[in-house]
Amino acid sequence: MSGYESGEGAAEATFTSDFEGLSDATSTSQADSLPEPPNKKAKKHFVKYRPEWELRHPNIRKSSEDVYKVKCNICNKDFSIAHGGERDIKTHEAGSQHKKNASGRAKMATISAYLQPSFQPEVAKVTAAEVTQVYHAVKHHISYRCLDCGFKLSKVIYPDSSIAVKASYGRTKALSITKKVLAPLSLQQAYEDLQDGYFSVCSNASNKGNIKLYPLLLRHFNFTSENAGLDPPCTRTRREEKLEGSQQTGSAAESGIPQ
Repeated sequence: MSGYESGEGAAEATFTSDFEGLSDATSTSQADSLPEPPNKKAKKHFVKYRPEWELRHPNIRKSSEDVYKVKCNICNKDFSIAHGGERDIKTHEAGSQHKKNASGRAKMATISAYLQPSFQPEVAKVTAAEVTQVYHAVKHHISYRCLDCGFKLSKVIYPDSSIAVKASYGRTKALSITKKVLAPLSLQQAYEDLQDGYFSVCSNASNKGNIKLYPLLLRHFNFTSENAGLDPPCTRTRREEKLEGSQQTGSAAESGIPQ
């Protein structure tokens, strides 16, 4: 009995140890077959606009839509730089559409070429020359056709003068200067002179072809100038020059100086 019992006990021990080994192997294989927990995705970092990019790309400005976009002034377009940053700008500038727009922009004139400063010394001199020449023609009764011919001739005679080259006083422009500049100024000066003193008005009707004329002649005395109207004041008249010459001759004869 003792031998049987001992053999039975040995068999139980062997079975128990085999069962434990089998359970350990099963748990190990199950642990190996279980899926691993997924890793957390890395957070994406987007590129924002940087002002220093404008130094290397003059046509790029900050977009008003988003901080992750820029605006191309040549293409008038906003595009994203969130992923590539400055590399996206270089890719846009290397595109065919951007190059086409840049070529067209280079051929276009800027608005500054049409908007000139309010005062330019050379332009003022040209304007003064035009008005003076038209006034000279009106004073000496020179026709606008003759004035136009003289204007074209002055460019040939004085090619080195920038004023003569740029000045233009053709028939249409000369008529406009006479009606809108010289005539109003003459009437204003005459009105101011008539405030004090005496004057007379003469009138006469006449025809020139199919044009009816009714001119008015105003005669008055100007206390501030020897000549009224637009004529420049004369500093010395012929009578004064003759009188001064006779006085010098008389003084020289009295002093015994030979003439």
